[in-house]
Formats: sequence, C-alpha cells, structure tokens
Amino acid sequence: MRMIPTAAILLLVAAAATAAETSVSGTFKGNGKDAKIAHVSVQRREPFSDKASLRLIFTEKDHTRDPKADWNASFGRYGSALVISLFEADGGIFGCEVSHAAHTKGTFSSIGKIELADYKNEGGQITARLTTGGQEDTFGQTWEVDLKFSVPALPPEAKPARPLKIVKSEERGPVEPKSKPARAEKPAEGGPALNVRDLPLPEGASEVTYKKLVEMITYKCPSDVKTTATFLMEKLAAGGWDKSGPDLVTPASAIIARKRGGATLRLIITPSDDGSEVKLFTTGLAWDEK
Repeated sequence: MRMIPTAAILLLVAAAATAAETSVSGTFKGNGKDAKIAHVSVQRREPFSDKASLRLIFTEKDHTRDPKADWNASFGRYGSALVISLFEADGGIFGCEVSHAAHTKGTFSSIGKIELADYKNEGGQITARLTTGGQEDTFGQTWEVDLKFSVPALPPEAKPARPLKIVKSEERGPVEPKSKPARAEKPAEGGPALNVRDLPLPEGASEVTYKKLVEMITYKCPSDVKTTATFLMEKLAAGGWDKSGPDLVTPASAIIARKRGGATLRLIITPSDDGSEVKLFTTGLAWDEK
C-alpha cells in the first residue's frame, strides 16, 4: 500500500482547517425570493461612537479578494448582498445595507429588527446568527434574513504612527505649500487639482467629516434622500461634473457617479432618522486646507 508522506498529510489537514474557518448558510429573501449567500468576510471600519467597529459582507459571488468589496457589493457586482456594520465587542448592529436582486428600488439602508444573535468573538473566530426574526417591510419591499456564519476574527486594531502625525498637522491648521505637490494633488488634465473643500454641501449639512486617508467625506442633511440627491446633482452639473454612470435615485437610496478631468466622485445617500446621510468617495482631488 502506498504511503502518503507526512508533509502532505499536514498540508491537507491545514487546508481543511482553513476552509472550515469560514462558512455561511441560511436564507436571505427579497420580495419572497431567496438569494444563495455563499461568501462572508469581515473588514475593520472606522470607529463608531468611539468604539472599535467591524463590517461584515455577505454575497452570492466571491468578493473576498476585493479590498473595496463593501462598495462594490452595493452596486450588485457580487449578486445579492448584505453589508453589516457592528461593534466589535458585543456585535451590536448600527448599519445595514440591503441589496437584493429581487428588489426593484435598488440598495437601501435599514436596521429595523436585524440583530446578531449568539454573537461570539473569541478563539480567533467570529460566529453568530444574523436574523431579522421574520419578514421586514422597508419602503414597500419585503426582506428576511436568517444566516448562520463563522469567519476568522481580525487582530486588534493597531495605532500606526502615520495617521497620528497627520491628525496633529491638521489640528495645527493649514500647512504651508510644499515646493512639489503631493501625488494626489497632481494637475487634472493640465490644470490644478480640484480641492475637496470646493465640493457643494447641502444647506443644513451637519457632522461633516473629511477623511483624508481614505479620500472620503461623510455628513448628514435635514432633507430626504431625493431632495438631497437632486440638490447635489444640480450643483455638481453647474460645477462642470459629468455623469460617469447612471443615476440610481429612489426614496430609499441614491447612488451617483461623477467625473471631472482626472477626478471622480461616488455618492451613496441613504435615509437617516433626521433626514439623509451622505457618503462621498473621491479620487484625484487635493486635500490641503484652504
């Protein structure tokens, strides 16, 4: 009888253990139709309410090699998807983006009754049951979640030196211009780079946060999703920004893509308790203080 080398056996055992670390099973229904969720991953996101926070991504197609999977999942690149924002310590959910192929009104945000039951973050694994406890109705669309999953936990968040240095420099105020512009501030098609602080903000915008490291702006508005989206589309058009994809605007969510020269914008607008919330992802803009 042929003997299998010990090294090969160890490799097989290690491969089996790795495969067992990630699993997901259950149902994710939209308007009565089930999506076959087969992939789950976890990302670290910025702290929420000064608490360490994570993002869970559930999709039909494999997204695990995409560093921007949370963004691309919202556009249906990986089929039906759920993107869940949670506190790392206790699994409390504070954000839920629902994208189901059977929904006709696009991606929407809804916390509702969704929760992580039996949440455990120990032994290098995160396990839980993601459930709505039955069917939910959001903006005239029904959805229901009951997924059990296991995914490798992330190591504790480190505090790198570079971001701390950047925060300190911003707290001191504007930095004197350098003789050579930073890479992100290269001229766009022969002209000076557009500054992120020249982008329009709706009247009454609050909690405006400029996140230079990830080139992202977030803020809240007192107006609803469609009103906020209409204002931004009009102002961006007046500022010379062209469409770089179809506008998806509903009362439940809005997704807008724009380009100007070498710069791009992607906006996701979702409902909030007091109006709407805007997440604006950018590339090719200057981030120096004005």
